[in-house]
Amino acid sequence: MTSTAAGARTPVDPIVDAAQPLTGGDALDLLPARTGDARQVLLGEASHGTSEFYRSHEVPTRRLVEEEGFSFVAMEGDWPDCHAPHCSVTASPEAVPCPGPPAGGLRPSSVWERTKATAGRPVCDDRTHELQQQADGGRPMRFHDHRHAGQELALRLLEWAADGNLTDPVVLALPRGGVPVAAEVARALKAPLDVVVARKIGAPGNPETGIGAIAGEDPPVYDRWALEMLGLAEDDLTADVARERAELHRREELYRRGRPALAVEGRTVVLVDDGLATGVTARAALRHLRSKNPDRLILAVPVCAPDAAETVRQDADDIVCLHQPPSFLAVGEWYEEFAQISDDEVVSTLRNPTTLSGQGPG
Repeated sequence: MTSTAAGARTPVDPIVDAAQPLTGGDALDLLPARTGDARQVLLGEASHGTSEFYRSHEVPTRRLVEEEGFSFVAMEGDWPDCHAPHCSVTASPEAVPCPGPPAGGLRPSSVWERTKATAGRPVCDDRTHELQQQADGGRPMRFHDHRHAGQELALRLLEWAADGNLTDPVVLALPRGGVPVAAEVARALKAPLDVVVARKIGAPGNPETGIGAIAGEDPPVYDRWALEMLGLAEDDLTADVARERAELHRREELYRRGRPALAVEGRTVVLVDDGLATGVTARAALRHLRSKNPDRLILAVPVCAPDAAETVRQDADDIVCLHQPPSFLAVGEWYEEFAQISDDEVVSTLRNPTTLSGQGPG
């Protein structure tokens, strides 16, 4: 319902009145004909935008620009999902095949403009950060605390679930910070909650800077660029790996108290953390989980560095990140309260995750 009172109409009503559903396999091909004499066309979606959905926009987008004379076509989407239609529209006929997605990372919004497309120049602009700051009175998007971040992340994943994209889910948290976030997600999805313990391998003299990570008994995953910049070889970190492996085992025993890890084979796995800085810990956890043969592997975080998200994408089937600030220094700067999560809190949450936000799953 868009009417606010009897006889009253909102700005949304004209859009609802003019809306035409696009159903059937050839619906998007017929879009130019269905626009008629309209000079403003909104491309909406009922699903949450799979890569196939964005690729299917290539034909109507190109026709709206070239055949119907539209000056621009706007579409919300993440890189690299919308990268193929972007290349198709912006590349000049004599241009070489479009390369892979740019190193800048995932872009929440893309715009195709006819004049720039004719010149063959890229025209992908990130509008979301600017609009978010305007909506917040000039303040960048932040979460109040871990619980709030988890609730916001859960809302996004519930959209996926409603579209049938989260079948038989299990939620796994990266402790410790990811546990309260994941508990909110698990509660909303009515899914079981567990942890996958991964340990960061810090840079010599600066242990908070992750240059590698381990999960399970798998070999370490390293940031090759970081190793090269620091002049390090893997053998130089043997002692660090052994120390972190011992701590990994200690935490697994503490958190699980003898119970086995949840089985993930054939299921949709949602791996949750409180944020993504370098991405190396998430990569180690994702590779470890991949060896367990899940049906689908999703990384879900409230905030992430764009470059880290692009790096991790190769190890996940999908990435859900609510906020990708172009200027990113640390996960904690995007929380108003970023309290350290204790081992006791992790154990308590795993024992009864549905009580974290004060209510059960019903």
